Amino acid sequence: MDLGLSSKLSSTALDHIADAAASSLEGARTPGREADAADAFEKVFATMLVKEMRRSLPGGFFGKGQGADVFESWLDEHLGASLAKDDVLGVAAMIRIGLESKQGPQNAAEGDSEGSAR
Repeated sequence: MDLGLSSKLSSTALDHIADAAASSLEGARTPGREADAADAFEKVFATMLVKEMRRSLPGGFFGKGQGADVFESWLDEHLGASLAKDDVLGVAAMIRIGLESKQGPQNAAEGDSEGSAR
């Protein structure tokens, strides 16, 4: 009898990662926090990518028994974190460049307004 507990646990793990990424993205508006936000987003993206690729396997790595979903979500999370840590996908670098290019003009405008206020 499957109570759906293992699937709830695996979705909870992804929710936790997504929440951490969302809070990092909110902090990205603070100068110097772009790297944290980019890394968190890449971790979530890589985890979801691994999860979707794993789901395409016919039998899965851990079979269909109880707890298989939990082990599969751990596998997804750790492989995703490893991919993100080693910057294999290059997503974080692209996000950092995009955030810095958007904040560059804002920082210049703020510097101009501080200079004119003096």
